Amino acid sequence: MKFLHFHIFLLAVMQLLFLWQQDAYAVKEGNDRILFLFIRLEKGVFVLESAKIRPGRVKQKKMNGSRENCLKYETVSIDGREIDNGVMFDPALSTIRLEYADTDDHEQIKKIVVSNETVRFVLRLPYRKNIAQVNFLRMSSKSNAKTIALDAVNEYKVGEIKLNLDEIIE
Repeated sequence: MKFLHFHIFLLAVMQLLFLWQQDAYAVKEGNDRILFLFIRLEKGVFVLESAKIRPGRVKQKKMNGSRENCLKYETVSIDGREIDNGVMFDPALSTIRLEYADTDDHEQIKKIVVSNETVRFVLRLPYRKNIAQVNFLRMSSKSNAKTIALDAVNEYKVGEIKLNLDEIIE
């Protein structure tokens, strides 16, 4: 019986070593790469400022809680198939809340919210050679009596960026 457990243990170790070797090979050979997209969001229009491809692996962030105030991004192939997707906080909602003393009544504090019309952000994506476009969808949660879920997520397209990966320098 101990002999059988030893073989199972040995087999498991060999599989882990094989997977580790494959993972190391993928990074060494450049099979795992990250596509960095430097994007400017100006007056609701997404503009690609630059892009770079670097070795590495994208670590996806987990979005906890509501999807409200989020953007969903989808990478799409040349033939229109979705390759990958993810969710990020909506950069268009980046605002600054300022508080200041009222000039007439110094004991009263006034508040103002300032938002930028132009926002720059970086989107990190797993590199896939067949990515042709990135779509951006705004997500909003709305309660709907006809749905089973209390927070049904509605998505609507707010922008896109077309990519030509042949022009991106590695």
